[in-house]
Amino acid sequence: MQYQIQQVLKGQGVNFQATITIKNKEVLQLQVTYIPNVLEENVIGFYAIAQDITRLFKEADDNMYRQKLHHINSNRSEIVQTLMKMLEMRDFITEGHADRLQDIVELMAKHLNLPEYSQSDLRLLAQFHDIGKVGISDNILFKPGPLTEKEYKEMQRHSEIGQRIALASSELASMADWILKHHEWWNGQGYPLGLKEEEIPLECRILAIADAYDAMTSDRPYRQAMSHQEAIKEIKRCARSAV
Repeated sequence: MQYQIQQVLKGQGVNFQATITIKNKEVLQLQVTYIPNVLEENVIGFYAIAQDITRLFKEADDNMYRQKLHHINSNRSEIVQTLMKMLEMRDFITEGHADRLQDIVELMAKHLNLPEYSQSDLRLLAQFHDIGKVGISDNILFKPGPLTEKEYKEMQRHSEIGQRIALASSELASMADWILKHHEWWNGQGYPLGLKEEEIPLECRILAIADAYDAMTSDRPYRQAMSHQEAIKEIKRCARSAV
């Protein structure tokens, strides 16, 4: 690969061409051709440039996968498309839930002054956090009454199933850990790891609050939706306990 770089040396712009040998995204060699009569001491720091380029490759690689998912018309892997369709077809009770969650987590992230890439990652987490439910029986997912202890344990498995699905997809692997931990509670009584307080990733804590708010402000077969004010009051009451 060849790059045209302009470096300022002792107050003068010096144009040079850097030929970089790369294998597995690691810079193996950096060969520089520069204009004559430039002192060798003025060309120090090229290795640092190579390190910066390696870092940029990694960031660009990570961002490439983010952007593939962030755009609605991006080409998601076939397995992710299929699983999401299955989830949409089965989870008819919470129709629109993931879309609302994406908007809520983005607003929260902006309020916290999180960078744009964090806002985008949170939107993806909101969309895919329950993808593990495709591995849970319909008899449990749509049971009209309370779950038995055995059924509840089975339902809890969706976090671990979701993590395995995410790890199997290069497009979702970066958020596999968040998918695993998105049901952890601030008081340590969540699942599957029993994490507490700041052991829980910030992204999971944001999602938990957004999820609770959307659940309370949405109609359910067994109750009417709360108002915005009522939901906020309830979230404050439960602060430092469940979420």
